Amino acid sequence: MKWPRVKKMIHNLVEGSTEPQSVADLSPAQQEIMCSEFLRGPEAATVGLPVLQSLLLPVGSTLRDLDIYGLASDAKKIAAQVTFSQFDSVSWKFDT
Repeated sequence: MKWPRVKKMIHNLVEGSTEPQSVADLSPAQQEIMCSEFLRGPEAATVGLPVLQSLLLPVGSTLRDLDIYGLASDAKKIAAQVTFSQFDSVSWKFDT
C-alpha cells in the first residue's frame, strides 16, 4: 500500500479529526472491495447493474485487467475492472 494515499486517513486518526472521507482516500484494493460489495446489494439492480451472487476469483490482483469476476443472481458471469476516473476518460472500457 502506498502511504501517501492513506496520509489523510492516518492524520485524521492521530489527530482525532473528523474531516469528511472520500473514495479518493481509499487504496485501489479497498476501492475494488467496495465496488464488489456494492454489486452484492439490491442497489446495484436499481442502477441497472447485475447483482453479484458469488465470486469466482478473489477480488483484485488476480488478473491484470480484471478486478471482479463472479456470477450474477441470473447465473450470468460478471467481469469488471474498477477504475477511479472521470467517466469520459474511461468510457471505452464499457461493454455496451
